[in-house]
Amino acid sequence: LFDQRRLDEKVISDLRVSSNHSHLVIPYFAEDGDSLLGIQWRYLGNDSRVPRFNFARGSKPVVYNLPVFGGLESSEKLYIAEGTSDCWALLSSGKKAVAVPSATTLAAASSHFQRVQKHQNLHIFPDRDMPGENLFIQLKSLAPHIVRHQLPPGCKDFAEAFVRFG
Repeated sequence: LFDQRRLDEKVISDLRVSSNHSHLVIPYFAEDGDSLLGIQWRYLGNDSRVPRFNFARGSKPVVYNLPVFGGLESSEKLYIAEGTSDCWALLSSGKKAVAVPSATTLAAASSHFQRVQKHQNLHIFPDRDMPGENLFIQLKSLAPHIVRHQLPPGCKDFAEAFVRFG
């Protein structure tokens, strides 16, 4: 995470991301920063039979990094990422960010999305694929004021752009 992806160790520590050798353990907390809403696992191996991302039993897809709202001023930019790794890259670059676990889970996360859509200074770097484009379209329908940013040529998502260009 730190060398390959250039992520800030403090960001990962503050988010309480951990590892159990084969998976990253990614906790999703409520706005208070203490109430655990869910856990997502990210498989680190190469076995194509194992799903890359999975939620722990009983977890529901929610908006990731809701505690960011605790110190967010209404005039500050808030970036919405597709997935936790893009969120970590945005945070490591000094931006305030939340994430939707994937473009396909936005509807399931909508009950947790109310605070996000009310923020008036929303920004997004949509992934360069159909799910990323669909996420932007869905977000635009929920928050028409969202500002779209283009990724640099050849970058599929913000995490890749961050690794390549800082």
